[in-house]
Amino acid sequence: MLISFIKNRKFRGCFLVGTSLLWTVATHGSILPLAGCWAIGIILFMWGAYLCFSSKKPTEGVSARSIDVSRRSFLTFAATLAHDEGLQAIQSKVALGTSAFTGNRNPKSRYPVLPAGIDTFEKFKSRCNSCLACIQACPSHVLEPGMKIGQGVLPQQSFRMGWCDASCHTCSEVCPTGAITTLTAEEKSLVQTGHAIWIKENCRLTDGETCQACVDACPYGCIEEVRNGRKTYLLVSNHRCTGCGACEFSCPASPLKGIYIEAERNHRSLLS
Repeated sequence: MLISFIKNRKFRGCFLVGTSLLWTVATHGSILPLAGCWAIGIILFMWGAYLCFSSKKPTEGVSARSIDVSRRSFLTFAATLAHDEGLQAIQSKVALGTSAFTGNRNPKSRYPVLPAGIDTFEKFKSRCNSCLACIQACPSHVLEPGMKIGQGVLPQQSFRMGWCDASCHTCSEVCPTGAITTLTAEEKSLVQTGHAIWIKENCRLTDGETCQACVDACPYGCIEEVRNGRKTYLLVSNHRCTGCGACEFSCPASPLKGIYIEAERNHRSLLS
């Protein structure tokens, strides 16, 4: 500590001034009374000590302001880099087909979501006679009248009142034309009738609320919550999603859902 005192230029100057003043008054008494001179000397001494500990000599050739700006720039760069890397990781998952989100705020599928057990949309359309027996028999109230075909309509799935459980095959049992074939629970859980898409603009997570409704509702564990700094994203594993609609049904966002099922025009196996 003594070395730091001695090396400090400001402290040395103040110390010499105070010492000189005290010496002059003590020996000659021609400026101020002795007590006042001591007070002045002590003040100068404390001022020098304060400068010694509080002031930091900036790097030679670099101002203190430039050092502060550089520090802020570094922190800003580091935060931006971390955010960009997290966002790139999420976007890479989207590009690989393991996740999907959209900026379209209207959660509406381009094609009708059809029940598992049909081969292709064209075959289903040609075999269905629009008797609507499946709609009446559906215990989850998922099926409803959809696209018009001639004088009738095709059934399609809607997840406003429920979702399609893999263990249920009531619709195929009551179908008189075989438009919907019967599948076991294991077979049905491997058929992708659609895939979930997250709409971040409608999601409560975007507003800073805590919500895991779709994460908890998914029977296949396809949805995970990922944090990137202060932001939260939902990632959907599309290679496991069957399009059962549990996430869309459970989503509390209103009037527009934060997640919905985009239909597969032709159903495909998750094993392929």
